[in-house]
Amino acid sequence: MVAGSSRDASKASFQVLRPICVKLLHLTKGALDAPELVSTLRDLLRQLHDLPAPFSPALVHYIFYPLSQLLRVREAGLFALPDRVRELVFQILAVLARDWWSSWTWCHVQQHAPQVTRLEQSTDWKVWEQLLFLGVMALSGGLHTPAHPNSDETRLAILDFLVSLLRPRQSESAETSGDADWEWDGVSDLPLLDEEVDTRQVYPAPQHTAAARDSNACTGALAHLLKMAMDTVRQAQNPVNLRLSALDVASAVALTWMAGCGNVLETGAQDAASLRTRPVDATTVAGAERLRPVLPGLSSSLVKVITSPTSSTIVSRALALLSAMWAICLHDECTASMRMTLTPEDASLPSCLEDFSLMHLGSVDTESPAQPESDPGTETASESGSISTSMTSVEEGQGLSWLEQTIQPVRVAMVAIAHVVERDDANVQYALAVWTHALLACSWDTLTWADEEAVDGVRRILIETLVDLAHRRHADRVVHIARASLQEVGARALPSLQAIMEDSLNTLPAVIRQVQDSAVQRRAYRMATCASVLANELCSDQLQAPQVALLHVLSPEGEVELWAEAWACAVGAHEGTPISLADTMPHVQPSLTQLESSSMVAIGQMWCDMGQSLEQLLYHAVRRGSTPRFKEAFAVPLHMFRLASALRADAQWSASLAHLWATHELLLGASTTWTRADVEAWSSQPTARPLRKTMHSLARHMILEVQSVWQWEAEQPHDPEPSDQDMVRKDPSEEEVHLVRGLPPTQDTPLSVAAGPALDVSFVRHAKLDGPRSAPGSAQLEQRRLALRDQCDAFLLLILGSAASMLGVSCRPLLLHILYPVLSALGRQDETVRHAAQYTLERLSDACAYPTVQSCVLHHTDYILGAASHRLVAGLRMELQAGLAVTSVQPQRSAGALLSARAAPWVLVQVIQMLGVEAVPLVEDSIDEVLTALDHFHGHDDVCDGLLAVLAKLVHVLVPPGRAVQPTIEPPGVSELDAFEAWLAGNDEAANDALAADPGDEDPNPEPDRLQSIVGQILGRCVPFMSHASAQIRTRALHMLADGISLLAPQGCTAELYPVLDRAWPLILARLGKSASTVGRTTESDHRVWCEATALVGVLGEHVPDVYSKKILKDAWPRWQGLLAALQAVRRPPVARVEGQRPDTPARPASKRAVRLLDVHGTLADLLQAVMEALTRLVLAAGARVESAAVWAVLTYPLFLDTLDERQPRAIRAKGVALYASLARADAMATWMALRAAVGASPPWELQSDLALSSDVSMCFTW
Repeated sequence: MVAGSSRDASKASFQVLRPICVKLLHLTKGALDAPELVSTLRDLLRQLHDLPAPFSPALVHYIFYPLSQLLRVREAGLFALPDRVRELVFQILAVLARDWWSSWTWCHVQQHAPQVTRLEQSTDWKVWEQLLFLGVMALSGGLHTPAHPNSDETRLAILDFLVSLLRPRQSESAETSGDADWEWDGVSDLPLLDEEVDTRQVYPAPQHTAAARDSNACTGALAHLLKMAMDTVRQAQNPVNLRLSALDVASAVALTWMAGCGNVLETGAQDAASLRTRPVDATTVAGAERLRPVLPGLSSSLVKVITSPTSSTIVSRALALLSAMWAICLHDECTASMRMTLTPEDASLPSCLEDFSLMHLGSVDTESPAQPESDPGTETASESGSISTSMTSVEEGQGLSWLEQTIQPVRVAMVAIAHVVERDDANVQYALAVWTHALLACSWDTLTWADEEAVDGVRRILIETLVDLAHRRHADRVVHIARASLQEVGARALPSLQAIMEDSLNTLPAVIRQVQDSAVQRRAYRMATCASVLANELCSDQLQAPQVALLHVLSPEGEVELWAEAWACAVGAHEGTPISLADTMPHVQPSLTQLESSSMVAIGQMWCDMGQSLEQLLYHAVRRGSTPRFKEAFAVPLHMFRLASALRADAQWSASLAHLWATHELLLGASTTWTRADVEAWSSQPTARPLRKTMHSLARHMILEVQSVWQWEAEQPHDPEPSDQDMVRKDPSEEEVHLVRGLPPTQDTPLSVAAGPALDVSFVRHAKLDGPRSAPGSAQLEQRRLALRDQCDAFLLLILGSAASMLGVSCRPLLLHILYPVLSALGRQDETVRHAAQYTLERLSDACAYPTVQSCVLHHTDYILGAASHRLVAGLRMELQAGLAVTSVQPQRSAGALLSARAAPWVLVQVIQMLGVEAVPLVEDSIDEVLTALDHFHGHDDVCDGLLAVLAKLVHVLVPPGRAVQPTIEPPGVSELDAFEAWLAGNDEAANDALAADPGDEDPNPEPDRLQSIVGQILGRCVPFMSHASAQIRTRALHMLADGISLLAPQGCTAELYPVLDRAWPLILARLGKSASTVGRTTESDHRVWCEATALVGVLGEHVPDVYSKKILKDAWPRWQGLLAALQAVRRPPVARVEGQRPDTPARPASKRAVRLLDVHGTLADLLQAVMEALTRLVLAAGARVESAAVWAVLTYPLFLDTLDERQPRAIRAKGVALYASLARADAMATWMALRAAVGASPPWELQSDLALSSDVSMCFTW
């Protein structure tokens, strides 16, 4: 069936191709440049692509006949054809060679000519030989310059034809062939093919390659073709597809025909698996010997291509060819005999690969090998055609064996190729990993022999290349093959991995100091990859050798004292830009060094991966029966934390921060692995007790160490011997004040002091004697020191969180001493510290099995409040007194120690903020201590701000959440009758509720409860702070009073509220620009205080309109006008579209005017929105009780009218619309008249419904 269908297909193809072939044969007798010839060749090529393959040998010969007549039609032959004709001819030949190869196999020859004993005697062999000569001659261009030289397209067609002619072909797989039925026919006189030929590769057969080597003409043609192909590959100006085809030709010629090695190439690409798994037999050894003469020149050309900036496809294909050649020639089985009796001599070895073929011996510097493309001698040798054409071995008269002469140039090439790993291309990286893997798998013993007397071993270079490729930043397939290669190398890679890790740790400080980002990242990636590979792919090998690799580097014997100190000094050597990466918690990037952000991230990830890998190894070690000790297993983080604590005590913040950073990342990685789902499930089993004990001991130790650091800082201000840099020198002016009344009679006068010669300063034009006493930059240095201290605190918190995660539920007893400093950190000004505290609090709650952070804090509230109250009562006075003699010349000092008494108010603030109303009964007992402390220490701004924050937060959580102040706009379709009925029903319901709730003898002024009394007392204490020197405290006091009014006024607590308001009203007015007691002097200049005071006035107008509505419009409204006018005069805004009349127009009422467009982020916009919101609250609450004159003044205020313009920002326009909607409810007619006069015939559509509700306005609607 199959044979019949094949014959039918051949007949159908013959019927299609016959007319074209006949026409082509006829055209060969005419002009060679005839258009019909080109079109016929094009039709023939198209039909060959369209017809089903394969073609039978008879059909191939039938098609080839007119082509052969065309090639020999003139004396000049091939080169007499036009370039386009030659291109089409070789394209057709390439298609024919696709199926022609079956006629050249040994099996085909035996079937059709049984009498032939040698392949050279067959006719098919002669056809193949002539086709080879044809392709080589066409590619070379002939002896003379042709009239029509080959174009790039023609050269590509010739190379494609040669690829089809020379590339090996494979038969069906072994599984398919093994399933077929077979029958033994007895003993045959022919040699057994299974003993001579690989059953998979059927073309070329060993007889075919042997015949090609025995023929001098074929040998020369193949050598010349190899040289031309490599010259084409090396020329960068050639197209990529042309160079790729040339590489395919070179691969087929070198490996398949010269070496005679099968199963090396499949469709032009390297089969790396076959190189490692195929047993080395006599055929392979003989092929390696035949390939050695051309290895130097070919390798040199390939190295130049690989290391040049060329296409990734070309580089990957060149790496595949070089890998196959070296894996064959340097295979351990092939070099075993030479390695047994030889020792490499470095003094008389070639310096480059080309010198091997020319036998030029020179010195080799393996420390810093030069790139091949930078060697002038190399370029000259290669250009002159350095590929050896000899098929015999190297002459033995030089005194050195082939391996001795070759290994050092190979080392130079390996070092050059290793730099290709820096190319960010997945194809190149994958090919490089295959190249490295093939050398390590096939030539490990050879490379070991080469490394005996070398300073920098080749094996380490190759393993280092695999480590660079195994990092997860590369493509997945690259990472997979690199890690699989390292896993196959196994325990043999451990010494090299240890050397790589030690070199990275020792050289990392130097490159950090030199600010070499690429070098820093490379070393960090290597460290992280080595640790990851040792903990995963090489875990068993690492555990069997605990004295090497990662376990040695992180052990006490790993010289951590040396590289850890150098690391800290290098990281803290430069001042970096402060960067807050709080969003990337817990991987915080400190503001150290001048490296790029990516370099700092790489360093941090390096430490984290090392911690994860260490914990992974401990996990597998315990499962195998080991019992680790935490002080030995975690020697590096423990040592670094001890150094950080000592450096922190000496105020060396940069070095301390570097150690804390590394410790945090190490412990974070360890805790990440420990809390992994599978490890956590296993840790509850009895067999996990050794590791569980180790991790819990480490966690408790770290928590105690962190607590000791905080406790030492809390006690440090009481040290009677402060350091010189923190000592406040006694001001000499204070002594002069005491000596004003007279000097002691024994004291000499200033005139009797012996003075030197007078200094001539006549050349000085002027001198400033009242400048600052501090040195230039001292403020910046102090700010830098405080920022570093804050970051150190952040890392301490993160270390605490990692330790708590390791400890798990066993951490609950320690929460009594941990929660207070963590809550104290939540009140710090630095954002990174706050985020670190929040992250640590979440990890504490999760580790101790609390559902939420609030539940964890609520469970320990009694202790937290007790500790805060104790510090307010007992520790605050002592700490403030010590602070007068020690430390801080800065008036606004950053928060100090987390256990400081100054931080106690902020702890209370965090508790109240987290728990909300639930914290009120618990905090009531601490209010007395807060009020007492406020009376005693109100002179200290930071303490006063914290105490007021506690009171303000308490009052704020008591205020019930109210609705947003938005005027309710009824739909315009509601009639007056419906509105009246709704009003009447509401009045009846309210009257009934009042009768039901009023017993008749209820006290109109009932006694306030304890909570109301406390709030009234708090409001009374906050009034004096409205005139405090600190704008922040003034703002806080104003906001607290607004919350108190919102809380007490709805409850009818007038007895507690009105006395406070009477005292506060003058101070509130003073916060609105100018004091009533001063003329022309602004007493408030902070715009935040203006806005907060305005909001407070709005709350007064909303909740106490009967008393303060007239006061607000009489006293506050003029002040608002003055502030708005002053802000408008500060900077003129860009002119909007000015609409008005010309100057020469007669005076008349203007209907249009200039509109001021506002910036929503400006100070004027903030204050304007606050004023409009306050007036809206007042008008909605007072309603018709607002005087008409005041309503008209607000309605016609120009800035308010500008807010109705549609070009204003949405937020500002919404406030303006809400204001005028409330004014329309108070006086619709006045609102209509104002809008009519200002806006014109079309007021804002949002206000038309409000104006239409009034019957008076509806009757005169003329919009």
